[in-house]
Amino acid sequence: MPSLLPQYSCSDCVGKGTGRNRDQIEGIKKKYPAGTRIELLSAMNDTQGVEEGTKGTVTHVDDIGTIHMKWDNGRGLGLIPGEDYE
Repeated sequence: MPSLLPQYSCSDCVGKGTGRNRDQIEGIKKKYPAGTRIELLSAMNDTQGVEEGTKGTVTHVDDIGTIHMKWDNGRGLGLIPGEDYE
């Protein structure tokens, strides 16, 4: 019996549900390559977020534009597009 679930390739999933297209996400990846240092200028919109002024290093940017971070305070929270950065 055939599956009723839609089938997606990875290219269909890029930015899905974020309002960002492939070019925008590639731009984020180029702007924030692994190793880039970032300072958080305002507190994250999360009860367990990272405090304003905390610095960290980009580990990678995923296919929906989330910037994954290793913060200097030991946390590993990512920056979510549209929530934590524009």
